[in-house]
Amino acid sequence: MGDTKDLSLEKSPSMSIALGDKVVVDRLYIGTVKYIGRVGTKKHNSLGIELDVPNGENNGSRAGRVYFQCKPRHGIFREFKDVKKYKPLEYNQTGIINTTEIEEVPSPKVLSELLNDNVEIQRMLEELRKENKKLEDDLEKEKKKVSLLENEIILRNQREKAFLTKSDKFGINSILTEIINKIKEKIEIEQKIFK
Repeated sequence: MGDTKDLSLEKSPSMSIALGDKVVVDRLYIGTVKYIGRVGTKKHNSLGIELDVPNGENNGSRAGRVYFQCKPRHGIFREFKDVKKYKPLEYNQTGIINTTEIEEVPSPKVLSELLNDNVEIQRMLEELRKENKKLEDDLEKEKKKVSLLENEIILRNQREKAFLTKSDKFGINSILTEIINKIKEKIEIEQKIFK
């Protein structure tokens, strides 16, 4: 473990993660960096991390070699790309990662553009509302026209039926009158013959 002490004092200049730093592993677990250096046959440095919860893979050792000490199932080794520094504001009170990233406050220019966009959207919405109202009014007028036309058609149909009924009556009456007249003529002729 003598040479591991020297390796563990190394600091990654690119990642600015040092021994003792609180980190987030795999974007899920929080832990503390306990070792920085080579692990096994890997040629680049790895991080040995003690997790706050027992979701690890080991107790700080791998392949019989101890790199750091921690409780069983609290140890884990990861590459720098799988780890990021813990920022308390990105977590809620239970230590669970917030699903929404904390965004920077937009610049005044961006805010101004957003306000202008919002005003434009509101204006367009108002125009659409007016257009929609006009269409609704036009539709109501058309419905009234259709209703008037339907009523007119009904009245015309009723008039036609009444007219046909009258015509029918007149037709029957004239036929009956003609038959009666013919019968009268026959009777008169017969009376003349038998006198």
